[in-house]
Amino acid sequence: MVLPPSLALKLQLFAGALRDQPVKWLIATISIAVGVGLGFAVHLIHKQALDQFNNGVRQFSGQADLQLLPHSALLPEHTLERLAALPEVAVASPVIDINIAVQGFDKPVRWLGLDVFTAAAVTPNLIGQNSDETNDAAQQGEIPLLGTTSVFVSPALKELMPSEQYTLTTQHNNRSQAWEIAGTVPAAGSGQILAVADIAAVQWRLGTLGQISRIDLKLQEGVTPASFQRQYGDEFAELGRLETPSEQGTRRSQCLTSLSRQPVHSGDGGPAHGRLLDFLDANAGGGTTVSSVGTAGGFGRAQRRPAHSSVV
Repeated sequence: MVLPPSLALKLQLFAGALRDQPVKWLIATISIAVGVGLGFAVHLIHKQALDQFNNGVRQFSGQADLQLLPHSALLPEHTLERLAALPEVAVASPVIDINIAVQGFDKPVRWLGLDVFTAAAVTPNLIGQNSDETNDAAQQGEIPLLGTTSVFVSPALKELMPSEQYTLTTQHNNRSQAWEIAGTVPAAGSGQILAVADIAAVQWRLGTLGQISRIDLKLQEGVTPASFQRQYGDEFAELGRLETPSEQGTRRSQCLTSLSRQPVHSGDGGPAHGRLLDFLDANAGGGTTVSSVGTAGGFGRAQRRPAHSSVV
C-alpha cells in the first residue's frame, strides 16, 4: 500500500525522533495513559458516590427506585411475578392508583391500594398509621392495615372532612361502599388528597380484580435504575415504561407545558378536557379513573401473604 507523501514524511520524522529519544517517548506515553486512567477512575468514583447518594435520598423519602407504569389503563397482574423473579429486583410492590367518586366531595378522590408487606420495604411513607381518634369498632376482629373496610386518609383529606366523620362512602357501579377511617397517612405530601387501603380490599370492592396501576421496584444493592432500564426496558416496553419518580415529574412538567402552549379541541370545536386528562394519565403516570378498570382474576390475601411474608 502506497502512503500519501505527507503522511509518509510525518511517519519518518516520528520514527527518527523515537530512535533518538526512546526513553522520553516511553515516559510520555506512560504519563498520558496514567492521566487518562486517573481521570476515568475519578469519573467512576464520582458516579458511584452520586448513585449511592440518590439511593439514600430515595430510601429516606420513601420513594421507589423504579416504577413500571402502563402506557394506558392498567397492567395485568401476572406482570408482578415476572418482575419479582428478576435477580436485580429486591422487592416488587403492586399498587392500585385510581380516582373514584366519594360521597360529600365534588371531585373524585385519589384512592391507593397497597400490599403492606412489600410497601414497607419500597414505599413506607404511603403506609397508614393507626389513630386513637378513629372509631374503635372499625378495628375489632382484624388488623386495620389489612382490613377489608379500613382506609387511611392523608392530612389534606382529613382537613376537608367534618371532625366527627369516621367513614368514607365510595360510589362505584351504582353501588355505595362504606370505608371505616382507621388512621392517617402522615408522610403524604402537603396538599395531597388521597386515601390508602389494602390492595386486596380495593381490588375486590372497587372493581380492579386482576389488574394493577403500577409496580414499585426496590433494586438490589449495586444495581442502578439506569442500568436496569437499559437491560429490561425493551422487554417490558409492550406493557409499559420503566421510570424513576424524578423522570415522572419531568414528564408531567413537559406535558403540562406542551398542553398550555397548544390548546386541544374536541371534534365539535369545544375543549376536550377528558382527553387532556387521559393524555396526562397515560404520559405522566397519574391515577386511573375507575371507569376504565376491568374485572378479571383476583389478588386475594390468601394468595399474597405467603409470597411476601419474608419482607416483613
